[in-house]
Amino acid sequence: MFYKIKFSENKFLFSERIAKLLNLSLASIIIKEFARFPKKLRKTGEVESITRPMLDLNGKVLLVTGGTGLLGQNIVNTLLQRFLKIKKIIIFSRDEYKQYMMGQKLSVTEKTRVKFTLGDIRDRQALEDALTGVDIVIHAAALKQVPTGEFNTAEFTATNITGSDNLVRAAINKKVSQVIGLSTDKAVEPSGVYGATKLCMERLFVQAQQDVEQIQGIATPFFSVIRLGNIIGSRGSV
Repeated sequence: MFYKIKFSENKFLFSERIAKLLNLSLASIIIKEFARFPKKLRKTGEVESITRPMLDLNGKVLLVTGGTGLLGQNIVNTLLQRFLKIKKIIIFSRDEYKQYMMGQKLSVTEKTRVKFTLGDIRDRQALEDALTGVDIVIHAAALKQVPTGEFNTAEFTATNITGSDNLVRAAINKKVSQVIGLSTDKAVEPSGVYGATKLCMERLFVQAQQDVEQIQGIATPFFSVIRLGNIIGSRGSV
């Protein structure tokens, strides 16, 4: 079953399991980012079903790669507000200044539930260390600038593909419960480097899910992917 939220010409699809896992987070992010047009979002009816509380994340440990980006910060803020007893949210990113600035915005109570960890998804060992004791991973880390990607193919490949593969392998080794990859509409019949590398990320997650079920005979971690459109005001906006 899929939930669909329509905004203008954009369509956002959420699998039922992902919707239950993220509860309000991604839906509320979309509503927040397009706050100028709330009526258009509410007209569909599906928004009401996706925003209804479905899964309790209290007591869970989450890790967000690229958590200092616009989307990552919105996810973290939504989870902190929605689940007051969430055990911990680990922000895994490579920019110490952004981590510092993000930390300045947190309340005293929120700071007790958020941990900042410096690291790069290109470093598999760093990922494995950070994933110790983690229940759920939201993978938002990526190089996203479309024009930049056309002249830096190797860098985009190293982060968006190799980095995602590192995460897959680390999550399996650490027996993480669920891993959610955030992708883009540009992965649909990609014509550029960014979209192509994100499509590869999606395929890595799909293949990983098949492997854990068929080879290991289990469904842990559960790998899934969400495609999002442009987020107004983000660094990757086109």
